[in-house]
Amino acid sequence: MINVGVLGLGKMGKLHLMNCKFIDGVNVTAVADASEKNLKWAKSRGIKSLYKDYTELIEKSDVDVVLITLPHFLHVKSGILAMENGMDVFMEKPLANTAAEGEMILDAVRKHNRKFMVGCNCRFIDSIEKLKGMYDNGMLGGVEIATLENIGNGPFSPFLEPTPVPDWYFNPNEAGGGAFLDLGYHMIDLFQFFFQDVKLEHVRFGNRYNLPYEDNVTAILRSDKTSTRGIVNVGWFSRSVFPKFNFRVILHGTADFTSTDDFIPNIYFNAVKEGMKSMLRRIAQKRIEPLSYTYYYHPYFKELDHFFESVKNNAELKISPDEALKTLKVIEEGYRRTESGKS
Repeated sequence: MINVGVLGLGKMGKLHLMNCKFIDGVNVTAVADASEKNLKWAKSRGIKSLYKDYTELIEKSDVDVVLITLPHFLHVKSGILAMENGMDVFMEKPLANTAAEGEMILDAVRKHNRKFMVGCNCRFIDSIEKLKGMYDNGMLGGVEIATLENIGNGPFSPFLEPTPVPDWYFNPNEAGGGAFLDLGYHMIDLFQFFFQDVKLEHVRFGNRYNLPYEDNVTAILRSDKTSTRGIVNVGWFSRSVFPKFNFRVILHGTADFTSTDDFIPNIYFNAVKEGMKSMLRRIAQKRIEPLSYTYYYHPYFKELDHFFESVKNNAELKISPDEALKTLKVIEEGYRRTESGKS
């Protein structure tokens, strides 16, 4: 049995904790959060070891793995401390706020020989997996241009329940950035996933809401390995709400073109179908995959399931620490160019 500690019980921490209950051989035994309300929530779900300080959980509990869903500025300290204490680490993106901090985390991964993965759930979306299969099988030919879009509503309209936005989220020094670090991270990671390399050619930031950082971005990427160029559009200006999701990847190849939109089911019919499948699995006492009915939330379960399979079997992870660092370096380069006026 793998004993797990969850550091941070915001939206993602709670989601990962609940998903762990459906993964064989995994048991959440400890949580850490500064909020008494969140600790009571965890206690009501059977978690016995409750900590207000995440460092105490790492140093005093007997967990084998930590899931880090803390504010961005705490990633470097918590990740390194966990690995120093012999724990494998699953960390919500981003890897860190700066590439220098990311390098420190990777040094700890190598020094302590731990499993380490940054959660990039978009790689596990069904439509992305289908596109990747078509591309890898040569069905599209060489892809000259890829378009990657992710337009949401950022902190203004939480997906699951109305929740006050924490102060750190609007502090550039603590959050590390805005929409480019938040949504751009996913799309840059996907470009690297498809084309094995990523470099920044151009970036332009927008500030519709006068936040202390950017709330929409257009960037142009390139892969030196495949000569593909990527056009990335991300933003927090959409008023659409869940279950609608303004996300797509379009691949323009020499033999054909396709988009994730071609593979997305009707979200309402899909919810009914997956709900019925889950009911039948429960009756047959088979493993249930939670959140499959939501389509876009199911990848959060799939990424966590993959991580724990890697821990159990000492298998290679689909998202390497080096890839996470490369994504962060591209983002940091975007901020550097914007600040210097050389976008």
